[in-house]
Amino acid sequence: ERRLFYVGVTRARELLYLTRPERRTMRGKVVPRIPSRFLEGFPDHAWETYTSSGEKPMGAEELADFASQILARLRG
Repeated sequence: ERRLFYVGVTRARELLYLTRPERRTMRGKVVPRIPSRFLEGFPDHAWETYTSSGEKPMGAEELADFASQILARLRG
């Protein structure tokens, strides 16, 4: 797994977007998520952190539009 992560990171040319959920629901309970252990060792200045706390969840149409915008940015 670490090798696959390394390959993905080193192939990024200019920017690399890593995302993770802050929390998820398991068996009806909200559980906080922790960052991957693969991120340990990166310097703090390598990150820009954004949170969505306080925002309402996106609907299906809004989520599809948002995903399309991200894909368009990634494709240049």
